[in-house]
Amino acid sequence: MSARLLAMHAPDGLFSLPVNVVFAVVVFALVAASCRVLSRRQDHRLVPLMGLLAAFVFAGQMVNFPIASGTTGHLLGGTLAAILVGPWAGTVVMAAVIVFQALLGDGGLTVLGPNIFNMGIVGTCLAYFVYRAFVGRAFERPTRIVAASFFAAWVAVPLASVFVSLQLAVSGTASLSRVLPAMVLTHMAIGIGEALITAGVVAFVLKTRPELLYDRPGGAGERVGRLTLTFGLAGALVVATCLSLLPRLWDYPDGLEYVGLVQGFLAEEARAAGDGSLALLPDYTVPGLSGIISTSVAGAIGTLVMFVGAMQVGRVLMRPRAVRG
Repeated sequence: MSARLLAMHAPDGLFSLPVNVVFAVVVFALVAASCRVLSRRQDHRLVPLMGLLAAFVFAGQMVNFPIASGTTGHLLGGTLAAILVGPWAGTVVMAAVIVFQALLGDGGLTVLGPNIFNMGIVGTCLAYFVYRAFVGRAFERPTRIVAASFFAAWVAVPLASVFVSLQLAVSGTASLSRVLPAMVLTHMAIGIGEALITAGVVAFVLKTRPELLYDRPGGAGERVGRLTLTFGLAGALVVATCLSLLPRLWDYPDGLEYVGLVQGFLAEEARAAGDGSLALLPDYTVPGLSGIISTSVAGAIGTLVMFVGAMQVGRVLMRPRAVRG
């Protein structure tokens, strides 16, 4: 594979113009609504968590893990973000991450609408409501919270693949009867990895800082301390600089690319995605550097940019509005 096309990051040209436009409008409306809610609530305690989550999700999406079918998957992160900061802040975080990734050459700029919807909105909105329905009012039962996070995160991945399949079919790129079963079955397996990572992080938070969980009684009641931020960012940097090198051990296509190559609708797009001539850090590398050093430095740069950028977005949204006299 010439391109580091991550799971469900669709390249330019995969969907039709109407599909791109419709989902861009939907995503814009949802992100704008999320920004309005955050601005109105003025919950400044979410700001550092937004930065930390953006850094972790960006780093986590650099790590592809193999599954039994000879393909790979990676963390989407939308459900995890929503569980920790709520669906509104989670939507903003995921949109920021995916836009930044597109600037790096991961996924196309013209397909930002579908990509943000599939990888961000599905997890932060739809899967989050699955999580809340599963938990109910049993916030005093950590086991149930972890199980709910596992199930919701798993649901988010094949559910996102359903939307990708519908977008492909409406665009005339692939037959729904062929692509839907292949996408769903492949991503049901990939979803297990998503679920394990999400449930593991939630279990760790419940053990160490349970008040950070959104919607938990007494949750989000304390600011994230500098120690938590420091260790959290350090962990994200380790993932981006070290664990991101693991995919070099296996040269398998990701879920969308695997289905596309098997069914013959992604070969040209996958080659085009490897160009990266307009990307800031093409193929997650730094021009002038080579090998694992280039990937590690690119990962560190991206993680830090997302951490600072998402926190700045949060500060702007939470900025007190002027009162008209």
